[in-house]
Amino acid sequence: MGQQRANSLPVVSQEEEIADLAADADSNGMRMLSKTHDVTWRQGPSHPNFASDLDHVLATSNISFQLFANSAEVRVDGWNHLEGEERDDFTMNVSDHCSIFCRISSGQPTNDSEDAA
Repeated sequence: MGQQRANSLPVVSQEEEIADLAADADSNGMRMLSKTHDVTWRQGPSHPNFASDLDHVLATSNISFQLFANSAEVRVDGWNHLEGEERDDFTMNVSDHCSIFCRISSGQPTNDSEDAA
């Protein structure tokens, strides 16, 4: 994260960039979907504490989504469910990003307890 503002102004913080993205989506009839986990990317074993809320899903406001854990509309899955060497191995050999998954539902949002984890 860290979008550069025009005219060589300072780098935008992660929180500002996410807020700007959500505001831009809102002003265009879209919204940022909620996620089961905020952090979706990590540097890896050499920098285990360097992680970021890097991946987002935007959708038009008139689409409903299945709800997962914590009433989130996007399920985040991958290294975030692992610890220690398993987490490091996943990050190095599979992906430094978690997968993000959403399911469009018909009508009102539904909570699928089977996939809520």
